[in-house]
Amino acid sequence: MVDDPSKREFLQNGRPSLIRPPWALPEDGFVASCTKCDLCLAACSPKIIDHDMVGYPKVNFSKGECSFCRQCLEKCPTQALTGELDTPPWSLKVEILSSCLVLQGTSCRSCGEYCPRGAISFQPAESGRSEVLIDQNNCTGCGACLGVCPAQCIRIEYAGNSVSS
Repeated sequence: MVDDPSKREFLQNGRPSLIRPPWALPEDGFVASCTKCDLCLAACSPKIIDHDMVGYPKVNFSKGECSFCRQCLEKCPTQALTGELDTPPWSLKVEILSSCLVLQGTSCRSCGEYCPRGAISFQPAESGRSEVLIDQNNCTGCGACLGVCPAQCIRIEYAGNSVSS
Protein backbone atom coordinates (compact mmCIF):
# COMPACT_ATOMS: atom_id res chain seq x y z
CA MET A 1 0.00 0.00 0.00
CA VAL A 2 1.32 3.45 -0.91
CA ASP A 3 1.14 6.20 1.70
CA ASP A 4 -0.51 9.48 0.74
CA PRO A 5 1.96 12.32 0.59
CA SER A 6 2.02 14.56 3.62
CA LYS A 7 1.38 18.30 3.59
CA ARG A 8 5.05 18.75 4.40
CA GLU A 9 5.98 16.84 1.24
CA PHE A 10 3.77 19.04 -0.92
CA LEU A 11 5.02 22.26 0.64
CA GLN A 12 8.66 21.50 -0.08
CA ASN A 13 8.73 22.50 -3.76
CA GLY A 14 6.07 19.93 -4.58
CA ARG A 15 8.57 17.11 -4.09
CA PRO A 16 8.67 14.75 -1.16
CA SER A 17 11.66 14.84 1.14
CA LEU A 18 12.78 11.26 0.99
CA ILE A 19 15.45 9.23 2.63
CA ARG A 20 15.99 6.03 0.72
CA PRO A 21 17.12 2.85 2.46
CA PRO A 22 20.78 2.73 3.45
CA TRP A 23 23.26 2.04 0.67
CA ALA A 24 20.81 3.31 -1.97
CA LEU A 25 22.14 4.54 -5.28
CA PRO A 26 21.75 8.28 -5.96
CA GLU A 27 18.06 9.09 -6.60
CA ASP A 28 18.03 8.80 -10.40
CA GLY A 29 19.91 5.49 -10.34
CA PHE A 30 17.83 4.21 -7.46
CA VAL A 31 14.52 4.88 -9.21
CA ALA A 32 15.87 3.41 -12.46
CA SER A 33 17.06 0.22 -10.69
CA CYS A 34 14.39 -0.38 -8.04
CA THR A 35 11.55 -2.65 -9.13
CA LYS A 36 9.43 -1.97 -6.03
CA CYS A 37 9.68 -5.67 -5.13
CA ASP A 38 9.38 -4.89 -1.38
CA LEU A 39 12.12 -7.34 -0.39
CA CYS A 40 13.91 -4.55 1.48
CA LEU A 41 10.71 -3.75 3.40
CA ALA A 42 10.31 -7.37 4.42
CA ALA A 43 13.99 -7.68 5.40
CA CYS A 44 14.09 -4.52 7.54
CA SER A 45 14.14 -5.75 11.15
CA PRO A 46 13.30 -2.36 12.73
CA LYS A 47 10.49 -2.03 10.14
CA ILE A 48 11.38 1.57 9.27
CA ILE A 49 11.15 1.17 5.50
CA ASP A 50 7.84 2.30 4.00
CA HIS A 51 6.65 3.25 0.53
CA ASP A 52 6.83 6.72 -0.93
CA MET A 53 3.79 8.09 -2.74
CA VAL A 54 4.59 6.11 -5.91
CA GLY A 55 5.62 2.85 -4.27
CA TYR A 56 9.40 3.10 -3.97
CA PRO A 57 10.98 2.32 -0.58
CA LYS A 58 11.77 5.18 1.77
CA VAL A 59 12.90 5.33 5.38
CA ASN A 60 10.39 6.46 7.99
CA PHE A 61 12.32 7.44 11.11
CA SER A 62 9.10 8.01 13.05
CA LYS A 63 8.95 4.21 13.32
CA GLY A 64 12.41 3.89 14.81
CA GLU A 65 16.07 3.97 13.97
CA CYS A 66 18.16 2.20 11.37
CA SER A 67 20.28 -0.56 12.88
CA PHE A 68 22.45 -0.86 9.74
CA CYS A 69 21.90 -4.61 9.79
CA ARG A 70 22.47 -4.72 5.99
CA GLN A 71 19.49 -7.04 5.48
CA CYS A 72 17.83 -4.63 3.02
CA LEU A 73 21.08 -4.44 1.07
CA GLU A 74 21.52 -8.21 1.02
CA LYS A 75 17.94 -8.83 -0.16
CA CYS A 76 17.96 -6.26 -2.99
CA PRO A 77 17.99 -8.24 -6.27
CA THR A 78 18.59 -5.23 -8.55
CA GLN A 79 21.57 -3.45 -6.97
CA ALA A 80 19.43 -0.37 -6.23
CA LEU A 81 20.99 -0.82 -2.79
CA THR A 82 24.67 -1.53 -3.10
CA GLY A 83 27.74 -1.14 -0.93
CA GLU A 84 30.82 -2.83 0.41
CA LEU A 85 31.33 -3.58 4.11
CA ASP A 86 33.41 -0.43 4.59
CA THR A 87 31.04 1.80 2.57
CA PRO A 88 29.06 4.27 4.68
CA PRO A 89 25.32 3.57 4.40
CA TRP A 90 24.49 7.16 3.47
CA SER A 91 25.51 10.75 4.03
CA LEU A 92 22.95 12.18 6.44
CA LYS A 93 23.49 15.16 8.71
CA VAL A 94 21.38 16.12 11.72
CA GLU A 95 20.37 19.68 12.52
CA ILE A 96 18.57 20.93 15.63
CA LEU A 97 16.01 23.63 14.80
CA SER A 98 15.49 26.78 16.85
CA SER A 99 12.21 25.39 18.24
CA CYS A 100 14.20 22.87 20.32
CA LEU A 101 12.92 22.79 23.90
CA VAL A 102 16.46 23.06 25.29
CA LEU A 103 17.05 26.21 23.25
CA GLN A 104 13.79 27.59 24.67
CA GLY A 105 14.97 27.01 28.24
CA THR A 106 13.06 23.80 28.92
CA SER A 107 14.82 20.75 30.28
CA CYS A 108 14.87 18.04 27.64
CA ARG A 109 17.60 15.59 26.69
CA SER A 110 15.60 13.00 24.73
CA CYS A 111 17.64 13.13 21.53
CA GLY A 112 20.95 12.83 23.37
CA GLU A 113 19.71 10.00 25.57
CA TYR A 114 18.59 7.96 22.56
CA CYS A 115 21.61 8.62 20.34
CA PRO A 116 23.47 5.28 20.26
CA ARG A 117 26.77 6.93 19.30
CA GLY A 118 26.61 9.84 21.76
CA ALA A 119 26.76 12.31 18.88
CA ILE A 120 24.34 14.72 20.60
CA SER A 121 25.43 16.46 23.78
CA PHE A 122 24.44 19.49 25.81
CA GLN A 123 26.66 22.27 27.10
CA PRO A 124 25.73 25.12 29.42
CA ALA A 125 25.84 28.48 27.65
CA GLU A 126 26.48 31.95 29.07
CA SER A 127 22.80 32.77 28.66
CA GLY A 128 21.97 30.14 31.28
CA ARG A 129 20.35 27.94 28.69
CA SER A 130 22.06 24.88 27.32
CA GLU A 131 23.45 24.56 23.86
CA VAL A 132 22.82 21.43 21.80
CA LEU A 133 25.99 20.13 20.18
CA ILE A 134 26.08 17.60 17.38
CA ASP A 135 29.26 15.75 16.54
CA GLN A 136 28.61 15.28 12.81
CA ASN A 137 31.65 13.01 12.54
CA ASN A 138 30.13 10.65 15.09
CA CYS A 139 26.55 10.86 13.77
CA THR A 140 25.58 7.91 11.58
CA GLY A 141 22.22 9.34 10.54
CA CYS A 142 20.44 6.38 12.15
CA GLY A 143 17.41 8.52 13.03
CA ALA A 144 17.16 7.48 16.68
CA CYS A 145 16.85 11.14 17.68
CA LEU A 146 13.95 11.97 15.36
CA GLY A 147 11.19 9.79 16.74
CA VAL A 148 11.84 10.71 20.36
CA CYS A 149 11.91 14.48 19.96
CA PRO A 150 8.78 15.85 21.68
CA ALA A 151 9.06 19.18 19.82
CA GLN A 152 9.71 17.62 16.41
CA CYS A 153 12.62 20.00 15.90
CA ILE A 154 15.26 17.72 14.41
CA ARG A 155 16.00 17.73 10.72
CA ILE A 156 18.06 15.16 8.85
CA GLU A 157 19.53 16.37 5.58
CA TYR A 158 20.38 14.07 2.72
CA ALA A 159 21.20 14.82 -0.90
CA GLY A 160 19.67 18.28 -0.84
CA ASN A 161 16.45 17.18 0.84
CA SER A 162 15.56 17.36 4.49
CA VAL A 163 13.25 15.36 6.69
CA SER A 164 12.03 16.82 9.95
CA SER A 165 10.88 14.86 12.95
